[in-house]
Amino acid sequence: MIHSLIGWLWLSLTAQPSMQSTILATDFPLNPKDTIISEGATPFYTKASRAVVSGQIDFEGLGGELSEEELVQYRLKTLSYEMEMTYNEMVQNFINGYIHRAPAQINDLLTRRDFYYTLFEPVLKEKEMPDVLKHLSVIESNLQPRVRSYAAAGGLWQIIPPTARHLGLNINHHVDERNDPIKSTEAACVYLQDLYKMFGDWQLALAAYNCGPGRVQSALSRSGGATFWDIYNYLPYQTRNYVPKFIATAYVMTYAEEHGYEVTEAAMSAIPATAVSLTTDTDLSDFAQTFHIAEEDLDVLNPHLNTWSLPQIYSEYDLNIPQHAYEAVKMYQAIQNGEYEEIDTRKIDFHTESNSHQFSLDSKEKIVHQVQLGESLESIAQLYAVNPQILLLWNRLTSGSLEEGQILTIWTN
Repeated sequence: MIHSLIGWLWLSLTAQPSMQSTILATDFPLNPKDTIISEGATPFYTKASRAVVSGQIDFEGLGGELSEEELVQYRLKTLSYEMEMTYNEMVQNFINGYIHRAPAQINDLLTRRDFYYTLFEPVLKEKEMPDVLKHLSVIESNLQPRVRSYAAAGGLWQIIPPTARHLGLNINHHVDERNDPIKSTEAACVYLQDLYKMFGDWQLALAAYNCGPGRVQSALSRSGGATFWDIYNYLPYQTRNYVPKFIATAYVMTYAEEHGYEVTEAAMSAIPATAVSLTTDTDLSDFAQTFHIAEEDLDVLNPHLNTWSLPQIYSEYDLNIPQHAYEAVKMYQAIQNGEYEEIDTRKIDFHTESNSHQFSLDSKEKIVHQVQLGESLESIAQLYAVNPQILLLWNRLTSGSLEEGQILTIWTN
């Protein structure tokens, strides 16, 4: 799709200033406590290190302990087997600078890391792309979905408007889908995949993401080289830093805890999420209350909505919701559409004592309740300690109006 448009503007993704300051620090002592131990023929790290070491690394002759630089080098080798994570002095300098001169920034990033990485990782996996690319959003936006650059690049992946629209993202007064953590990641993956197809090398693809494929192709032609490091001196200054900065960022975001950083209680909780299509007259507050979704969760999962409503210019629109609510929403939609026989109403259970949700077909006991005079949906729900909405779902009802003598099915654990 993109190959035919190489000459078009959207492929010349304008170089954006990194959201992080360029730090070329002198060496600092890292003082790692990690040790590599040989047990038979299988090397492994001690518990202090989260790196997974494969048999590709030769530990023979290391004497059981690595120097600071060797430890960083081996950790980088294990970060990705699809993409080369080059180790050199420049990368080490960036790592030192981030860890020792930017503690406030690292702490700030850690508060958002798990939330956004939980949303990025399923997309990268579905697209069969290196998981390590999730760190690219850090140097593009500092994991800030609404950030804008001077050149109008926007969102978590800093995509300019022409590129965004070509990739199918909507930008208007109602929404800016560059801010959508799921849709924008899908779009960035499409773009990165095409760049990889052009150059056959992920480091060159990253350079092209920063300065545009035309400049990378020109640097390859002028230098006669084939890798990022071959064409380093032929690239714009910012792009020269971009790839080593990405490698250093991937290291720091993976191993921050090993260097004394902690994820605080202020960190955003990870929320596995998925999109569900809703009619745009849906009231989001009512929707959240109906399906026991915190409004704050809906808001943080949908930063692309410019107002607390779905865009009325569409008949339906995808809303990102917590994964735990998906079955309930789809079940309700099926009931509304009259698809009564296609769903198993035991599959959803709301717990009234908390916002936790349980989906299970096991250990369910069926209770038959006959509606008595004066009873309401709410009073019956309170009697059995269930959410009123679940009574509607269990009984395939489209309204809460009940009649005396009506039979209701209730499932309990």
